[in-house]
Amino acid sequence: VKRTETILKVVLGFAERNPGITRLLTGDVLIGETERLRLRIGQFYERLETQLKQVLREGELNGELQCHNRVASMANLLIAYTDGKMQQFVRSGFQRSPMEGWPEQWPMLRSTLT
Repeated sequence: VKRTETILKVVLGFAERNPGITRLLTGDVLIGETERLRLRIGQFYERLETQLKQVLREGELNGELQCHNRVASMANLLIAYTDGKMQQFVRSGFQRSPMEGWPEQWPMLRSTLT
């Protein structure tokens, strides 16, 4: 659980500190861009989701987690949450931090892991 939390905090914290890259990662500036760039952004999210799956599976094997949900579904939910927070950041003109609400929201997300 701790590693999952760390991964999400790092990604959201990075997004907060790098608005330009966040615009890129959310696809906000990709209109008319090359297909190669779109593919690279897609790979970023795929790799992040794969990393989360691996961490969740390791947690299950170590007895730290008892995912009642499938690992793939849980990893996908965490990616959707992360992407949504970054989308809000971009749509707000970089006023609404991706870390906003984290202390209240992480316990809710964590509770779905156990």
